Amino acid sequence: MTNEPINFEDPGLVKTIRDTVARGLSESEFQMFVQICKATGLNPFRNEIWAIKTSQRLQIMTGINGFLAIAN
Repeated sequence: MTNEPINFEDPGLVKTIRDTVARGLSESEFQMFVQICKATGLNPFRNEIWAIKTSQRLQIMTGINGFLAIAN
């Protein structure tokens, strides 16, 4: 896997993200997740960041890999 940023314009990648690390999100919640990924440079495919929706509440989580990416 390269260090290139994710192309959020690629429908295949967007579908994969929606089906894995951002399941159950509304369109506006998903767009917020995408913007946070872009702003922080964190990559959901590297388990650096993901979105979890529980009880109608959205939680955007940064994993240990995300904290290491930020630190580096």
